[in-house]
Amino acid sequence: MNHHMSHRNHLWVAGLAVIAISLAGCQQSTKSQATSSGSQSSQASQSSTKKAESAASASSSNNTVATMKNYQVPASEKQKKSYVKSGLLTIPGEFSYDKAGTKLTLKKKQNSTRKTASTGLSYQMISTKMITNSAKTSAAKQMAEQAFNVTTIANPYQTIQINFKINNQLDQDVRTDGINKVVFNGTNTATSASGLSDSSAGQTIKAHQTRTFHAMVLTGTADTTVTKLAIQFSGSFSANGEKRSSSPKTLDVALN
Repeated sequence: MNHHMSHRNHLWVAGLAVIAISLAGCQQSTKSQATSSGSQSSQASQSSTKKAESAASASSSNNTVATMKNYQVPASEKQKKSYVKSGLLTIPGEFSYDKAGTKLTLKKKQNSTRKTASTGLSYQMISTKMITNSAKTSAAKQMAEQAFNVTTIANPYQTIQINFKINNQLDQDVRTDGINKVVFNGTNTATSASGLSDSSAGQTIKAHQTRTFHAMVLTGTADTTVTKLAIQFSGSFSANGEKRSSSPKTLDVALN
């Protein structure tokens, strides 16, 4: 388990350079995510986001991304009503740019309350966002390839952002490997080895705490049609690697 988690964490940190930046325009609002868990859930989500951004900076310092200048968005793009300088993409057609030079355009957003559970853990979907990504610079393309651990990526390409929360009902802290895999359209599989970048991988969820996470799935070219997702979450482990809960039943999500 420890070797597996180390592998997932390595891939996740390597990919955060692009994912954390992208989330500046695309991540679900922690305010709208908070439910019965109230401020505890919101604070946990904010903490997770800050850690992601910190990890991204640490990862970036090890490569050329650290010294690159922020991409300058063309004035003609800034003048468009659908341009979002900062904040969330909430309406289909809205777009933003990340610092590396990737244009992110929201194709569709769908809220969800689908749930699955294992011993002491519950997993609940919050939303999915289908995003068209167009890398305007070689650095942006390279970062995307690192994020999803692929040799080369189509440009433009499509991603689906999965927003979800995990509730630990146990009396002890647990670690989770996050999402084991996502199968889309019944035949295509994304894992940490290729196609999936997941902020929950290797994370600790304290006793009786709810934490909100996000994962990005690379689904192919920008015109790829995705109608369903099958999300297989991992179970949980104690700090020393002892199994605490098994993987829950696969969570099926239909995309309208």
